[in-house]
Amino acid sequence: MGITGWIFITGGAALAGRAVPQLTRARRGGAPADLFTAGAWSSLMVGLGSLVIGVAYLRDPRLPHGTWLYRIAVILLAAGLITLIAEAIVTRRRARLRGPGAAAGPGPGPAIAPDAGTASLIERITNVTFGTVRLAPGYDEEEVDVFLDQLVAALSQDGQLDRAQLRGARFSTTRIRPGYAMPDVDTFLDEVAQASR
Repeated sequence: MGITGWIFITGGAALAGRAVPQLTRARRGGAPADLFTAGAWSSLMVGLGSLVIGVAYLRDPRLPHGTWLYRIAVILLAAGLITLIAEAIVTRRRARLRGPGAAAGPGPGPAIAPDAGTASLIERITNVTFGTVRLAPGYDEEEVDVFLDQLVAALSQDGQLDRAQLRGARFSTTRIRPGYAMPDVDTFLDEVAQASR
């Protein structure tokens, strides 16, 4: 049973070790709290829970279930899974609310009447759909959606986009939870940069 403890410790360390750099980068980059991915927090909690279960198995491999250490681990595991489930529900609701053809509301400043080319570009950005991945790395769906909404707002206000901003766009990557296929997003942003004035 000592092997079981080490398996939990190794798996937990790997999960937590992958989550900590993501959260550190987000914090150092000055990202707002809503951009801290729930997947990273979930991985951290599940990783810590697995570490604690591994330590409980090493302490008493016969019956770690009754110990206080095991109860802490179960709470961490449950919190990690609840975070992941809640994030998936919120992401799906936002996607449904945004829906196809739903443009972002007008931002600050006066909106201009877009010409035909700008209106066509706004429609393309609003109606774009990307393939999703779960096991391979993908872009955080919420960050990409927010960025696209910002593009639509910029086009609605002054009819122009900053090509450097388009080509320099960076998004957090996801694993396990759904994410947009990275090549799809990159290709689309290149097309938008070429189509914009």
